[in-house]
Amino acid sequence: MLGIKMGSVLFLLLLLSLTACTSRPDYVLDENEMTAVLIDMHSSEALIDLQRTQFSTQEAQRDIMASVFVRHGITRARYDSSLMWYSRHLKRFIRIYDRVNDSLKVRDEYWKAIAYENASWGVSDQGDSVNLWRINPYLVLDGKFLSSFQSFVVPCDSNFRKGDSLVWNLRISQLPAQHYLVATIAATYPKDSAAAQTALALRDTTMQLSAVTDTLHNFESIILSISLMGTDITAEPVTFVDSVSLMRFHK
Repeated sequence: MLGIKMGSVLFLLLLLSLTACTSRPDYVLDENEMTAVLIDMHSSEALIDLQRTQFSTQEAQRDIMASVFVRHGITRARYDSSLMWYSRHLKRFIRIYDRVNDSLKVRDEYWKAIAYENASWGVSDQGDSVNLWRINPYLVLDGKFLSSFQSFVVPCDSNFRKGDSLVWNLRISQLPAQHYLVATIAATYPKDSAAAQTALALRDTTMQLSAVTDTLHNFESIILSISLMGTDITAEPVTFVDSVSLMRFHK
C-alpha cells in the first residue's frame, strides 16, 4: 500500500516538474500581451526608419522604444524576460508571431493606401502664390497605432523655381492630454541635403511650418510628416487636423 502511495507521489512530482517546465511563469507576459507589445515594437521601428530626420539621435530612438513599455505598463526587464522565455517555447512563439504578422499586414495595407493617395498630386498650377495641397484637407490621426503618423511626398515640377518659399498650414483639434503632435516640412536636394523645419504642438492650435529653398540649386521634392505621440497607456486617442494647405511662393 505504501509502495502504491509512494509511486503516486513520485508520479505527481514528475507531472508537476513537467508542468513547471511548460507553464508560463507569472513574470512572463501572456500571449495576448506579448503580441500587442511586439506589434508596437515593430511599428516603432518602422516609424524610426521612415522618419530618420525626426529620430536621428540614439536618445530619440530610445525614447520612442521606451514609450512602448510605458504604454503597456511594463518594464524593459520584464519584456526581455518574456522574450527569452518564449524563445525557448517555440510553438508558442510561432503562434504569437503569426498574429503579429497578420496585424502588421493590415497596417501595411493602410500605409500602401496612403502612398497611393500621395501619388496623385499631379502637376502644380502656375503662379506666384499657389496651394499645392491636392488631397483631402482634413486628416485624422488614429490612436490605435502606437504613434499615429502620416507622411506625404510632393514632387517638384517645371512650375517650381529656385528660392521658392513653402508654407504648410495645419489646424489641430481635440489633442488629448498627455499627447503631443510633431510636424515637419522639408525641401530635399540631391545628395540627401534638405531645408527643414519641425514644430511641436502640446494643445489645440494652428501651426504654420515653412521652408525657404536655396536660390542656387533646384530642389527635388517636399516631404511632409505629422505624428501623434503620447505616454498615456490607457488611451487610444484620435486627433483631427483640418484647414490643411501647402502654399508655394515664388521669390
